[in-house]
Amino acid sequence: ESFTDPNIANTGLARTGGDALAWDVNSFSVTHEPGVPQHVTVAGHSYGSTTVADAFANCGMRADDAILLGSPGTDVARSAADFHLDGGRVY
Repeated sequence: ESFTDPNIANTGLARTGGDALAWDVNSFSVTHEPGVPQHVTVAGHSYGSTTVADAFANCGMRADDAILLGSPGTDVARSAADFHLDGGRVY
């Protein structure tokens, strides 16, 4: 996709990307030693922040914190509670 792609104005690509991102991040746990604490923070900039929000709110991404930078807004997430963070934070 290019910067001139008219689909970038819609949330469909963010939802598709959110699904892929959640799958990748959720797979990280396989690479870590059982019983060893891990802390995962996921950050997204611009349209990527919408993708990150969708991954948390709609796709069950398991991470501890979310950072949204220069965000045009979120699609599925309407509040921090929609990120389903157990003790985590949304920045």
